[in-house]
Amino acid sequence: MKRNPSSRVWRGVTTTFAALLALSLTATSAVQGFRTDINKFLGTTSTRFVSDEGVDAGETYTYKSDYSNTTELVQSIRDLGERVSEEGSVLLKNDGALPLGGDETKRVSLLGFSSYYPVQGGDMGSVVSQNEGTDADTVDMVTAFKEKGFSINETLQSLYESMKDDFSTEINNFGQKTTVNRITAPMIGEKFSGKEPSQDQMNKASSDWKSSLNDNNVMIVTIARASGENRAYMPGQDGVDGQDGQSDPLGLTDNERALIDAAVQAKKSNGGKVIVLINSANTMQIQEVADNAGVDAIMQIGLPGAYGFYGVADLLSGDANPSGHLSDTWVSNNASSPAVNNYGDYEWTNADTAHTINSEIVQAEGIYTGYKYYETRYFDERLGQGNASSTVGSTDGGSWNYGNEVTYPFGYGLSYTTFSQKLDSVDVDLAAKTVTAKVTVTNTGDVSGKSVVQLYDNVPYTDYDKSHDVEKPAVQLLDYAKTKELKPGESQTLTITADAQYMASWDSTAENSKGTKGTYILDAGEYVFTIADNAHDAANNVLARQGASTDGNADNTASWTLDGLDSTTFAVTKNGTKVENQLQDADLNTWMPDTVTYLSRSDWQGTWPKTYKDLTATDEMLKGGLTNDTYEITSNGDTSSVTWGADGDLNLATLKGVDIDDSRWDDLINQMDLSEALIRTAFGGTSTKAIESITSPEVIQNDGPNGFASYTLGQYANTDKSSGDPYAVDADDKNLSYSMGVMASETVLGQTFSKDLAEEWGKAIGNYSIWANTTILWGVGTNLHRTAYNARNHEYYSEDPVLTGFQAAASISGAKAYGCILAPKHYAFNDTEINRTGVATFMTEQKAREGELRAHQSPVEDAGTLGMMSGYNRIGVTSTNASTGLMLGILRNEWGFKGILSEDFIMDNEYQNLRAAAYNGVTMLTSTGDDSMDAVAKLWPYWTVDNVRQDTKLMKALHQNMKWQNYAYANSNAVDGLNSTTRIEHVRTWYDNALTGVSVVTGLLTLLGAVMYVVSRRGRSERQ
Repeated sequence: MKRNPSSRVWRGVTTTFAALLALSLTATSAVQGFRTDINKFLGTTSTRFVSDEGVDAGETYTYKSDYSNTTELVQSIRDLGERVSEEGSVLLKNDGALPLGGDETKRVSLLGFSSYYPVQGGDMGSVVSQNEGTDADTVDMVTAFKEKGFSINETLQSLYESMKDDFSTEINNFGQKTTVNRITAPMIGEKFSGKEPSQDQMNKASSDWKSSLNDNNVMIVTIARASGENRAYMPGQDGVDGQDGQSDPLGLTDNERALIDAAVQAKKSNGGKVIVLINSANTMQIQEVADNAGVDAIMQIGLPGAYGFYGVADLLSGDANPSGHLSDTWVSNNASSPAVNNYGDYEWTNADTAHTINSEIVQAEGIYTGYKYYETRYFDERLGQGNASSTVGSTDGGSWNYGNEVTYPFGYGLSYTTFSQKLDSVDVDLAAKTVTAKVTVTNTGDVSGKSVVQLYDNVPYTDYDKSHDVEKPAVQLLDYAKTKELKPGESQTLTITADAQYMASWDSTAENSKGTKGTYILDAGEYVFTIADNAHDAANNVLARQGASTDGNADNTASWTLDGLDSTTFAVTKNGTKVENQLQDADLNTWMPDTVTYLSRSDWQGTWPKTYKDLTATDEMLKGGLTNDTYEITSNGDTSSVTWGADGDLNLATLKGVDIDDSRWDDLINQMDLSEALIRTAFGGTSTKAIESITSPEVIQNDGPNGFASYTLGQYANTDKSSGDPYAVDADDKNLSYSMGVMASETVLGQTFSKDLAEEWGKAIGNYSIWANTTILWGVGTNLHRTAYNARNHEYYSEDPVLTGFQAAASISGAKAYGCILAPKHYAFNDTEINRTGVATFMTEQKAREGELRAHQSPVEDAGTLGMMSGYNRIGVTSTNASTGLMLGILRNEWGFKGILSEDFIMDNEYQNLRAAAYNGVTMLTSTGDDSMDAVAKLWPYWTVDNVRQDTKLMKALHQNMKWQNYAYANSNAVDGLNSTTRIEHVRTWYDNALTGVSVVTGLLTLLGAVMYVVSRRGRSERQ
């Protein structure tokens, strides 16, 4: 029997188009689940706002930009980037080599491959945007120097450019691989590999490179280390690949050392200068460079961003005067820090990936990190107390000696001029909770410059403290200020009004006004205040006042005496909340009694931290939080006390600028359906979903410490000039391709010691936010540099919480004035990238409160931040997002935070702890999906309307969370352009229409094929 060829054809047609129909329907369904992300990628929108006629659109824009067009905007950002590096680069050594004379800038030899391929930002999360064809293009070192009039040794430039491929490294960011021609930071579990070519390699590439130094004898050597998210350096030999004679990844390689030596040797014959630039946010071990008499100058430039090399050139030429100061202590051996004894991958013996139980870190160093360790131990060593001179922690194995340990102290920085600083007065007012210092600064040198005043305090360390496990640093930064640019001979008197709460200490054993335990105390005794150029000078000033033989200046100290122990002044926070212990379960000893000995200055030797590893989590620890089951939805309370779905005519724009205590806020949230609150909490994604019932808009988020980098200016900029938007732009604006991931790392911003410059940084973010229509930037890193080895240190300002908190607060305030929610992260204790998702971080409550929490406190209490991001890690056994003490007890209650609280980008549904997170004030996760309860329930089966509706406690928390979140939006530029008549309409995007069209066409063709197949079969039957 012959087969009918037409039947086969129509059967094939039907099958083909049926498959295409199924594919298009599947794609249509998938689009619903990823609509938010697709819109972000394509720059489309699925909703629009419609207002009644007659409303003046221009009057609905609350926040105003300082600039009239995008050219002014991006050029102002470039100018700021230059000035941040001018004030944030730190001159560490200068034997008269700097500044360069005009003729010297014409004979510059740039040595080191990082001079040509520098590290300008991070490897991930803070990659510098490569802008081209805009009004503020990105520049590297060579380009910036040439634009500033420098002449660069062409022989060397050709040499390094010919070896470009030798410097290439593949970066793998969660499967996205890119190749870069610069040094990189090691991924977790990998070793550092140096890239500097050897002298032999250089000689083979160019036989006359050394002779070219004769006519280009200003030799600038760049030594670099990279930074990045999800990366880590490991101490000592374990952290290097062993190929280049390194003993530590943050120490010099043999090839780097040989390059510096080659320049020093060349100087002997060409009579030039050797200047070393440190292109690193991580503190490097450069004692040998500092000691090298042939090195004339050292400047730490950090990661300078897209425009910072303009500022570096200005400093080298003398067009700007260095005024930066180190935000970290630079030591000869980073591994000598007591914190390093518990830095690494310490896996639980009963680790369980099903519950993200991986490892632990016990921060047994207590409060003694950074200068609070080195200066306190020095202080005690000089006074012969606490076994401070013992060999533990000594780099050379002998008695501990400060000079052998510290290369450059915290706060250190040189200038091309000199200054005198005189402490005129200090007034302590406990009623006002302030310490006011007046300081007169005089430029005693020959050139104009700025000076930083650093105010430190020394508090009593008493027998009471020793018996109650309260630790005290010898000196701690209380506040700081920077002068204007002072001309030679000019003076300025600065008044610093410091917050006295930052000289109080947390005592977990003290009775408090709530009748429980835990409060801030001021010990009885003498309090010494001093101004100093750095933390070491501060310690010496206090020692000099006490009669010790040091180089200190007792004249720049003042004292205040407290007659009795004070446990009441700071027992109540600024918003009237009584304090108490909130984080006792963060101490491993709570779970495993007498396991940890925390470092104490009462006995440096006897309490020196050991490494806590190979630990087994107990059943109590597993049930207490490690298995992530910390909140159970139950039937409780009067469910009718929480209102959802009420009738009302309020919308979010109606409450612009309205105080959160106004009753209309409850009325507004009452209009929301419970399902809307559940979806909004679960699907925060990369933008928050719109809420139709109250006309709350979709709000665009961005993440990155160096500016808005995820989207170009044009991604969400308004190009509709008829819309009434004063910041609508032309569709052909050349700056629409501009990406703002251009700023220097936050370490550089910290080194400016300038609240004014930090505020300018925030203002730049805010202005850009208005033009780009991107409201939220998770861009203020308020974690601390616990050790030098965290490769993500570049995203954070400092080892010091006061410097961190105040710089962050200044930036947040600056952005807030433009309606931008510039938000801190990661709350809290996210100070390692090793097993960051799930690592159990243990510490005392004193360390927590006086360390990282203090760094987050000022942004909330002083700047009134409207956003905060939690960390990936656990505090104790509980994930940060589920910690009642951390989120509600301290953040929401003690500090009074009223805003968006987002989790970090956790993608594990269980570890997200949705139930517990929502109960504890987290307003949104970072998952994304379709705007439906079905999509939510697929990920969290317990997160349904019927289930949650029975839990009054949880519903009250959700109601309050929605109030906090929408209050933040109402006080941001997200509601610019909206008014009391505005409502949300759904619109079809071009891809919706395309998919529908494909489905219709393939459906019709499938039907046609099926009909023709049947007809052909019938015809065949009739013929037979």
